[in-house]
Amino acid sequence: MQNRFNVQVTWDAEAEMWVADSDDIPGLAAEAPDDKALWGKLETLIPELLILNHVRLRPKKDIEIVLNFHPRKARIQSPCQRGLNLDPPLRHIAEVKLIHLGAL
Repeated sequence: MQNRFNVQVTWDAEAEMWVADSDDIPGLAAEAPDDKALWGKLETLIPELLILNHVRLRPKKDIEIVLNFHPRKARIQSPCQRGLNLDPPLRHIAEVKLIHLGAL
């Protein structure tokens, strides 16, 4: 069995950055404008975080990093921002994020 770690990667349209985090690697948070730059950061950060967090690895086994790319997110305006009159409970919505399903 490998030392396998999953990393979630999502495009942040507002920041125009790829953002990576992981439930498997404590403290992992990175962003970069393109996938190559992000991978460069992850190659440095992941081993450091595994050591700093005393993550137990299986001896004599490779470390496998699985990048899970999620669909891009795009910002859309809420109905309140478009001037539509909604019931008061909905007026607190500042923004709505729409997840586009499909290939990147």
